[in-house]
Amino acid sequence: MPEKIKEAVEKIIKDESLRNEFLKDPTSTVEKLIGVDLPNDQIDAVIKQIKDAISQKGVDSIIDKIKNTVGIK
Repeated sequence: MPEKIKEAVEKIIKDESLRNEFLKDPTSTVEKLIGVDLPNDQIDAVIKQIKDAISQKGVDSIIDKIKNTVGIK
């Protein structure tokens, strides 16, 4: 995953208002975060990558919480 996309994912995960903005208007939010106005087909692919990464981080977080609860490392 390109560095700019990784940075966007981290910012969206950490900042609730940015996350809400991304959910309402992902295209504008992503273009603002990466600083590039991309063609629709490319921005759609970037948005999908970001959504997939955020979903995976959420799953990983839930798994970590379960492991901590039951004492698995």
